[in-house]
Amino acid sequence: MVFFITLAYIAISIDSTGLIRWLAYKVLQSGGKNGKRLYLYLYTFFFALASFIGNDPVILSGTPFLAYMTRISMNIEDPKAWIYTQFAMANIASAILVSSNPTNLVLAGAFQIKFIVPRGITMY
Repeated sequence: MVFFITLAYIAISIDSTGLIRWLAYKVLQSGGKNGKRLYLYLYTFFFALASFIGNDPVILSGTPFLAYMTRISMNIEDPKAWIYTQFAMANIASAILVSSNPTNLVLAGAFQIKFIVPRGITMY
């Protein structure tokens, strides 16, 4: 819980600096003309990022980003599809590695799923 609260504090701090709003503006300025390509690029990025750092940081920082981006865009009428896809991508990507999501660690422990162990090392 402390980890989640820390991530939330970091995300709120970054948001208060205006960095996320500026990034949303720059993304739309450079790639906002082709909506399908922008959609594909954003969610490929979210998937790759969540594969390595987990879903919580991606959702905590990606949601304000998408909120700003969909608000200032001229051709996005309903932002639900963007938000839902971000949540889906972040959660699917965090299932790739057991260590990328705290829930995966709890489930791995409960079902006694073993991590890869190099030869010659015995774990008890």
